[in-house]
Amino acid sequence: MPKPHRRLSDPRELNALAHPVRMGIVELLSISGPLTATELADRLDETPANCSWHLRKLAQHGFVEEAPGGKGRQRPWQVPGLGFRWDDEHASASIAFTKAEDSSTRAYEEIVRRLNAEAEALKVRIRAEDNSR
Repeated sequence: MPKPHRRLSDPRELNALAHPVRMGIVELLSISGPLTATELADRLDETPANCSWHLRKLAQHGFVEEAPGGKGRQRPWQVPGLGFRWDDEHASASIAFTKAEDSSTRAYEEIVRRLNAEAEALKVRIRAEDNSR
């Protein structure tokens, strides 16, 4: 079972998360459990190679790890913990922190925008199916 609330203290950790694909990967792994790069790619509408690259970057900072039960391209990944918390003791007004925070905010907003667009597209498809019956 994943450990709760990882404490972040290095702005480089936030920067590693500050990408829409990486945030999507962490979110999917947190919700769905272990997935391969190919499974993540299908769900995120990305290429397996791109997801694999982002998984390795996340692993460098300990946000994901290889899960047991696979080899090569079929190896699953998992999150070692659920949730993050910034260590305010080290959160001075540094340039790196500000950049990472801004980047994280933009990445989060992009994920929300994408999810809203997908939800709207789904509503349109459902309405079209209902009207065709």
